[in-house]
Amino acid sequence: MDQDILRFRIVILISTAFIILGFVLSYLLWGHNRLPFGWDTPYYIVESRVAATQGFAGLLAVQGPYNFLYQLCSGLLVWSGISPFTVQIFLPIGISALLPYLLSRIARIEPDLKLATVVALATPGWYAVYIIVALPANLLGLVLILAAVPFFYKSNSIRHPMCVVGLVLVGLASFSHIESTLFFVAIMAIASLAFSAVPRSIALVTAAAALPASVLYALHLVQLFALTSYSLPVYSLEPFWFWLEIFGPLLPIAAYGLMTSMTGRRSPLKIFIIVWTLCSLLIGISQYFNAQTYIFAIRAAAIIPAPILAAVGFIRLRSWANTGRHDLIGLRNVRKWVLMTAFITLIIAWPVTYWVAAYQNERVYLTTSAAQRLQWISGNMKFTTTPIFIYDDLDELAGGNGNLFNNWVGAIVGQHLAYLGRVDYLVQVHETPFSNTASRLISALFMKQIYGSGITNRTSLLEHPIIIVEDFYNPYPLPTYFAGFFHQVYDGVFQSNSTSLQTLDNITLPMSSSLVNSQGPWYTIRRSWAQSIYSLEANVSSASTDLEASVLAAIPADGTYALNLRYWDGTGNNLQVVLDRTTIGALQYSGTDLPSIKSFTGLHLTAGVHSLTVKVDKNGSGLQYASLDYLAINRS
Repeated sequence: MDQDILRFRIVILISTAFIILGFVLSYLLWGHNRLPFGWDTPYYIVESRVAATQGFAGLLAVQGPYNFLYQLCSGLLVWSGISPFTVQIFLPIGISALLPYLLSRIARIEPDLKLATVVALATPGWYAVYIIVALPANLLGLVLILAAVPFFYKSNSIRHPMCVVGLVLVGLASFSHIESTLFFVAIMAIASLAFSAVPRSIALVTAAAALPASVLYALHLVQLFALTSYSLPVYSLEPFWFWLEIFGPLLPIAAYGLMTSMTGRRSPLKIFIIVWTLCSLLIGISQYFNAQTYIFAIRAAAIIPAPILAAVGFIRLRSWANTGRHDLIGLRNVRKWVLMTAFITLIIAWPVTYWVAAYQNERVYLTTSAAQRLQWISGNMKFTTTPIFIYDDLDELAGGNGNLFNNWVGAIVGQHLAYLGRVDYLVQVHETPFSNTASRLISALFMKQIYGSGITNRTSLLEHPIIIVEDFYNPYPLPTYFAGFFHQVYDGVFQSNSTSLQTLDNITLPMSSSLVNSQGPWYTIRRSWAQSIYSLEANVSSASTDLEASVLAAIPADGTYALNLRYWDGTGNNLQVVLDRTTIGALQYSGTDLPSIKSFTGLHLTAGVHSLTVKVDKNGSGLQYASLDYLAINRS
């Protein structure tokens, strides 16, 4: 056997083995309760079980006709008798293990086996390998696209058998993860139209292969965004060192590879990786100009082709080192040491990148205590009607965490309904108001399922047991004003008392966890006198500052209401209470050092969401102080 081929195969095997062993180590270090890694993984457990028990039609009814291929494949394995949890542990690892081979196949677009060997050698140092396993549908879409690319570059017409195979793979990828597919379809189009690296006819049919899935996904997005008034969620931007993590130790060699690719002779492969790199960089940077592109930005940035760039850079360094045979001994040694340093960097990138990426991303997104409680519910609680699980958190966290927890409940407990927010609003069969886009979206989706199950009033609602799990309700413990409506059936697991919930008419908002906007140094602290357990406080004794705190109050129906604000009657400047930009009254301290309630009565409110703001007066050198417990809304 040719030595180059043997070396190539050995490198593929070693790189693949390292990736697999890395995941094994991660599960030994951070795994628990035999649960799989990944934020989206419980969602795929639920859908694979649906595919296994209800078939393709059942999966489409739940998922919709987009991004379903991974769930269908994993559902087939579940149908064969494998646990869905086992499938979600091992299937993503198996797909990830294909990456060294697939990236090296792309490198073999050029007849240079040495380049392909170095690509395989650099792949275990690729950041994407260790984070995309937590996004298995994205991973399957990426693998199918990477498998398709060489077929297009080896075809000269759309009738060529290799082109047909590539189109089939693109079609499959589009129904696994359409966003990843469109990303690479765009790369192919740019490489073809701008640089003629691929025949235009092939680029056009590639786009056509992804068109059906694109249309179906676009319709889904329109329906989804309608629930949030066509706005996208906004997330915190990635810091500068995010880019260092993506490249890792491969950065200097990859940068050199990109530079030499752009300045030297541009082969079809180099054009492809240049366009791929620039697209990843531009989309990744877009988050700093429009935070609504965050999700697309970080995923495009994460799959920047660092292994191929590093391989190109290493081959060019090797060529440079070999051209200096007639140089002075000192210069020859410099060339040799540069090449050796580059090789060592490729190897060091393996453990360094693994540790950085795995430590941050490879974990079970469920606490051990929550897993044990859900497993207890699954094994011990029998429901005659579908239970409703409540999830609650701070405004900006409620949507993401609620969706995650709901997926875990579906994966471990099974069929259920979900509600995001306050018990008071649930009893009214009304959504809890949120200002965060993601929270509003998830709340609307949960409420849509509740309505779809035939729950339209309190009577039909209370036919269903309402479950609260300690880990899913933040802040915990439960407020005293509704804790009596639930009884603890297991450590940290509470079930509703339907009879007592019939009497719950007020809506009570804990000020600390209902906060949606504020000015000044407000903070949350646990207080023994607070019936919501935690108090929202501000205490400024130096220079006067703007102190405002706002909450949202949803009014189920038109009528006359009273607003009751419970607070600690200490000493300080007056508080102004503003409802929808209109001051409805002031709160004056009496200095009793006792909890007190200030009532604002006779307020005619229309159905919908209203904003209530508490402002602390700036009165010369007086103390600016507030300690707020809850806002109770009573219909007169």
